Amino acid sequence: MTFRLSEEQRAFVGNVRKLAQNEFRARALKYMDGSFPWENIRQLAGLGILGMAVPQEYGGSGMGVLDTALVLEEIAKSCYVTAMAVLGEVGTQTRIIASYAPESIKRRLLPGVCTGECILAICMTEPHAGTDVANYRTNATVAGDRVRLNGVKTLISRVDEAQAFVVFSRIDGKPGREGIGCVLVEKGAPGFTVTSRFHTMGGENLARSASRTASCRWKT
Repeated sequence: MTFRLSEEQRAFVGNVRKLAQNEFRARALKYMDGSFPWENIRQLAGLGILGMAVPQEYGGSGMGVLDTALVLEEIAKSCYVTAMAVLGEVGTQTRIIASYAPESIKRRLLPGVCTGECILAICMTEPHAGTDVANYRTNATVAGDRVRLNGVKTLISRVDEAQAFVVFSRIDGKPGREGIGCVLVEKGAPGFTVTSRFHTMGGENLARSASRTASCRWKT
């Protein structure tokens, strides 16, 4: 077993390091006001960074968690806000969709993730429970091809830019950790609202609460 990076990994990370230090570092203060770093995101999309967690058949490169961690580390050295924005595309929500979503949803959303045209957000934290999933109250009731989602989430990144939200929820009231699943809610779904926002010390804007009484039909 070796813990050394391959030559390909070194070259890939090196390209990201050059971009971050030469371009992102100079613009870092610009995004401390909470604005989304679209300029940086488009440059990273051009390098294929946003598609790292997307399988090749949907336009990505299907790289592993270690590769994404190495890239995020280099970006964060120069601009934390950009690193958090990229985390939304290479992180949990993208991998959940790539692994578990119906084929039609994968083909509709994942190519846009690679190009930066489809920003994803994840809704996990709840005001009373934090990230203790066993105590989540948000619940999704499934009836045929319809899902009714009720609950409140907080600390949501990219809420204004996201086209789709991966919402961690209890399914049909099943208790404990075993009862937790995910519901994909797309922007504009009836009843899905953002009630407030706040600015963090790191420069990122977060939503105080979102996702309340959303009723949606599965899209295929």
